[in-house]
Amino acid sequence: MLFFRRHHQDLQPTRGAMTLFIAAIIIPLLFLFCTFTLDMERYFRDSSRAQHALDQAAMYAYRLLPDIERAQKGAELYLRVNAPSIADYAKVVVTAEGLTLSVDAVSNVSFGSFFGQASSDQGNASLFGLPLRLRTEIRGTPLDALIVMDTSAYLAPALQGAAPWGDASWSAATLFAGNNPQVSVRDAAQHPINGAILTQQCFNPPFAAIKRVTIGISETLAASKQNAVGLGFFPGAGFGVDIAREVLPKSGSAVLDAVWVPTAQAQGRVANDYCLAAVQYANTNSHYFVPAYDPSHPLDGWTAAAVENDWVVPGVWIYNAAYSALKARELIWAQAVRPDSWNSNIDDVVEEMVQRLAVAPALASRGALRGRTTGVGVLVAGDLPHRNGKRFPDAEVSAALRTAVAKLRQLLASENARPGLKVRLYYMLLSEYEGLSKVSQGRIDELNTFLKSLGDERLEIKLVAAPSVDVLSRKGIEAILAEAKVPLITS
Repeated sequence: MLFFRRHHQDLQPTRGAMTLFIAAIIIPLLFLFCTFTLDMERYFRDSSRAQHALDQAAMYAYRLLPDIERAQKGAELYLRVNAPSIADYAKVVVTAEGLTLSVDAVSNVSFGSFFGQASSDQGNASLFGLPLRLRTEIRGTPLDALIVMDTSAYLAPALQGAAPWGDASWSAATLFAGNNPQVSVRDAAQHPINGAILTQQCFNPPFAAIKRVTIGISETLAASKQNAVGLGFFPGAGFGVDIAREVLPKSGSAVLDAVWVPTAQAQGRVANDYCLAAVQYANTNSHYFVPAYDPSHPLDGWTAAAVENDWVVPGVWIYNAAYSALKARELIWAQAVRPDSWNSNIDDVVEEMVQRLAVAPALASRGALRGRTTGVGVLVAGDLPHRNGKRFPDAEVSAALRTAVAKLRQLLASENARPGLKVRLYYMLLSEYEGLSKVSQGRIDELNTFLKSLGDERLEIKLVAAPSVDVLSRKGIEAILAEAKVPLITS
């Protein structure tokens, strides 16, 4: 009993020491551990929220492309409004292909204050701060695009018995003024034709509008290095489309290039060479200058481009074959309307467009997106679809389109087409313009319903209609880019 009493008394100091040890060491460590656990939970929660904000900012800004400046400002504004804590540390890089948003900062933790490292500034490096490195990248699916422009005879006043379209500012170009004897365009009786009428076979209010839409869409799509863009005109010399550029990526030059499409001079028509010569010698009439287009500022980047003095050979007024830097916009602007005798059958045009898209080469430069390319055909038209002189909704036009689409479905399902290729066709209609037959809203709705009925998962035809250049260009670009699937890559 005495031994136990002594031993119990000897343990009293040990118990006291353990209590002091727990109070002085264990409890603070537990407190620090709990604080650290809460810090980590907050860190991962805040990181997840910040990553989500980056993703959403990228998606929001992507819809503003191809306007790079608007997309940049859009992403920055979205972060300032929805994620102000990371907005000052976010880096936004925008290109024609897509966007990259990143954050590289330090997230401070509460337990750092126990060691004199407190800071309320998220980006201020701290000994006990946790790195906050976030990144999101968004890219549009590559597009193989073929843009074809309407050059049908209805896009200009008749050479005989018609008045010029537009106001007095659309006067005769210098080349055609005063019955220039060097310009050999005569009527059936070999009489000279009014210079303003000749000019309007190249340039008039609706035809110039069609050309501007075509230039805008082609150069906007070509601004992305991932896209391959082709160019053509209909009606073709035989049938279908006259191809000026195969579906290929843009070369190293800053603008889309093309090859000259000759159209022989003949009685009762104006050759493309004459249109280009009219531009070269337009002097001060800005209506006839080739419009330069800035795809980074779509629709408000039009200016008059400088005249290239070697486009045509003076005196003979034919294209100068030595001019090796022909731009697509110059070729588009140089187009004259085709004669009435040329066939603008819509089924022939659609068939050739899809056939060319189906066999466009898969580009190794697209990397992992190589197999996810979408084929896009854009048909810029000044009227409803035609066939053999008949106009939609004539039964012959509808039946021909149905037959053509059925054949094209078989082509896309065959081994002759790229596996998995999907094709979207856009019929872009300038629905109302001086000189053109106005297309009623009822007809537009009818055509829209009919074209939708032709589509399936592999091949769709969509209508985009508007009465002005700006609206048609914007609606067309937005529709095309919206179709591109958007892979989101985050890390």
